[in-house]
Amino acid sequence: MADLNSHFQDIVNKAIAYQNALASSKLSIEENRKVWNAQTNHLITEIFQLIAQNVPNLNWEVKKMDGMENLDILMLGFKNESSGIVGQVQGVFKFFSKISGKLIYSQVYNGEVYVLIDYPHVEHHVERQTPKFLGKFLPAQITHDLVLDHINEFLEEMLNWESGTRKLIGFFNG
Repeated sequence: MADLNSHFQDIVNKAIAYQNALASSKLSIEENRKVWNAQTNHLITEIFQLIAQNVPNLNWEVKKMDGMENLDILMLGFKNESSGIVGQVQGVFKFFSKISGKLIYSQVYNGEVYVLIDYPHVEHHVERQTPKFLGKFLPAQITHDLVLDHINEFLEEMLNWESGTRKLIGFFNG
């Protein structure tokens, strides 16, 4: 019986610890979301728009995907363009697009923000590379300088991709 009481007390103690962890986690998530909505989201958007408006001769695109509450995605990249590849698909001519690269700030379920670089690819002909993960950040950690560093790294990756200094990419077989 003493062994049963000992196990029962362990269960009670773990349940209490779990309740405390849930409460603490909930506060952290709420704080992350609050900072994201009040500050970080606007900071990133303003910097993206500033770059798009003031860095000439590139076909910039700033996108915000906010269709789900607390799961926003902010993207800076270039508009998609023709790849120059035309093929027949089921007897119909299809013009294949080059899907542009993008710098992505993605708010995740716990209010943290993942930052990624998504590489260009040509639909149905050039394999899509795995995005480069730049890091996981609390919204309060994202500063003006950090966003500019990420934009600089994004442009460096796009330069490497376009100039052919990237790893050899694969082609689909049809």
